Amino acid sequence: MLIFRKTRAGLFAGAVLVLGAAWTSGAGPADATPTRMYDAREVAALLDMGAMRDAEIVAYLDTGYLYSLEDLNDLLSSWTNFTFDNIMDGGGAQAISTITGRFVPQRLDMRISPHVWFGPYVTYQQGRFSISGAGYDPGTPLDPWDNPYYLFTPLGLVRPTLGALTLELYGDAFDRYAIVSLGNDGVMSDDDIILRFEGSIFGPPALTTISSIAPPVAAPGQRVTIRGYNFGATQAGSRLELAGQAVAPVSWSDRAIMFDVPANASGGEVVVVRGATRSNPFLLRVLVGARRWSQYR
Repeated sequence: MLIFRKTRAGLFAGAVLVLGAAWTSGAGPADATPTRMYDAREVAALLDMGAMRDAEIVAYLDTGYLYSLEDLNDLLSSWTNFTFDNIMDGGGAQAISTITGRFVPQRLDMRISPHVWFGPYVTYQQGRFSISGAGYDPGTPLDPWDNPYYLFTPLGLVRPTLGALTLELYGDAFDRYAIVSLGNDGVMSDDDIILRFEGSIFGPPALTTISSIAPPVAAPGQRVTIRGYNFGATQAGSRLELAGQAVAPVSWSDRAIMFDVPANASGGEVVVVRGATRSNPFLLRVLVGARRWSQYR
């Protein structure tokens, strides 16, 4: 059980933003309504997730950023039972920008304006968070089945110990921020509980952004799919680059671009260029001199 605490910003959060959440059951991110009755532990999980979502919103109102679930109960103090409960542990907070959907490059000093930390924004009871971080990250709150709660941005799973987003579990399948419990079985399945953030602030990033490339290692001639946001409905005057060289796309939409790896490609950073705007670079490794294995079947 989690206890939600409102700071002075949180006292008028409802007057500032009209925010809420959509919760679903099932492995499919597109599910829109619950399809079964929830038992007591599932209801407890939903209450936990709602408390963490509300805490994220208030932290955002206070500081302008979102944070890993582990950080929400942190103090601005070194006098904590665990080092990971000090928001300045490691030299500052790892903050997530809603503009990019990613961690900001540098840790933030939460002692100075404009992002002073007024937490804890939620309290995790003893025994209801992971000390070792087994399976996820130290300090992460646990669901009623003793599995981690997971936070996703539209670009992937938040991994604070790595300082990055990964494509584990649901990866970049959500088009907005979401908290997930894997339910009774602890794996991705139909019993997963998904709570999405509502409101445009917590939707897709505002910039042209690549979230994933599949496959991440490809041979010349192999087809590759880029997923992300704000590529444009059509290519128009935009272009796709691999290692600084223009690549002809096979298909182009606002969320996905497909292309075949050129015969002479040597691998490098993939970038989507729209006018003067360049997306974040995403590494594609190319098997130099290789041919598509499917040609030998």
